[in-house]
Amino acid sequence: MKDLKNSHFTFQIDADTGGEFYLPDVSKLTFYPGSFLQNGARITNKKVTVELDYVRSKKEMVENLLGTSSNGKIIETGGMVNVQVYCDGKPVSLDPAKCYQLNMVVAGGNIPNEMDMFYGEETDAGINWVEADGDPSVQNNITVTEWARDSVSRFVIGMECFPKKFGWVNCDFFCKSNNKALTNPCLIGIGPTNGDSIFVQGFAVFKNLNVIINPCCSTNPEEMCFGPLPVDAEVYYILIGKGKLGYYLGYVEKKVIVDDKVVIHMELKTLQEIKDFLATL
Repeated sequence: MKDLKNSHFTFQIDADTGGEFYLPDVSKLTFYPGSFLQNGARITNKKVTVELDYVRSKKEMVENLLGTSSNGKIIETGGMVNVQVYCDGKPVSLDPAKCYQLNMVVAGGNIPNEMDMFYGEETDAGINWVEADGDPSVQNNITVTEWARDSVSRFVIGMECFPKKFGWVNCDFFCKSNNKALTNPCLIGIGPTNGDSIFVQGFAVFKNLNVIINPCCSTNPEEMCFGPLPVDAEVYYILIGKGKLGYYLGYVEKKVIVDDKVVIHMELKTLQEIKDFLATL
């Protein structure tokens, strides 16, 4: 599914002096001097290469096969980044005594007080988001701030946080939907009739929230099931597949129903047709 991604950036900075990188929306990352380690030793007199995935929309979440779930609870994202750093082609780690600075623009400056920083952990069901401070009763690691790209640029308002390790970082808050009646719907995909063998990914994309939930399991080879979803939530259930003959897409728009079995027919599509559909989410 890597062909779907288009939010990837690569840039270089000096390991000794650090530096800033601005994204197209003037969000930015700031790396501090002497922050990079390789095999436990500080990197000096070299440049490091930063590879960055920047994800803000539901379209981009699907393209990156990402969901918004934290230990089975639904969280709503304000933005995600995946930072990986390399020197001479080999992975680099962040000095445990340091951090980097992440600033993400928020349109209108509307930032929920409950916003918190999460780190992404790989699981068999995809990334699980874990609170960076490990304490769900405290939300103090994301602040509201403003900045400008230079002395003549207008100021923008957004979130500021200080991740202490590389990898996926997410600015989220727990949804009130977690307090509603929940259920575990399943998708039944009807595959292509052309004999193609396809790899399929499933998503529950919420219509009115910046929330996507990935399936947690398969009760049998024909079903792809989700962890708890709030009853009556309006969602798109989506299946995207890739085979030897191309891409496949199927989706259903409906409300979440208790113990629902949702049948989705998948059709052969071009890559551009799938991207055009995702842009409507």
